Amino acid sequence: MDATDDPRPVALLHCARTSDRLVCRAEVVAIAERRGWHSRFLAEEAASEGVAQGRPDREVLAELLRGMPAEDVTVMICGPEPMTMSVMRDLEALGVPSARLVYELFDYA
Repeated sequence: MDATDDPRPVALLHCARTSDRLVCRAEVVAIAERRGWHSRFLAEEAASEGVAQGRPDREVLAELLRGMPAEDVTVMICGPEPMTMSVMRDLEALGVPSARLVYELFDYA
């Protein structure tokens, strides 16, 4: 989206078990600041500066979607299956239509 100068608003939530697993964080922060995107970083354990401690639960997702009509957003999710399915359930409960949820599953094999 940055490379094509896409004008749509972006809210980005990047989560990991620990802060050091938040890949490309500096690059994402720089792009978000330049583009005016809302970004938030979460780590389950040992959060560092600029990273909140927690999980992507319904409360976090509701805050991220605040001010955006839930029925109009497109959400892209990538992660392990349990987290992805939990996030999808919470987003649907917040009013995001399932047809607007795009996801990719991965495993730490």
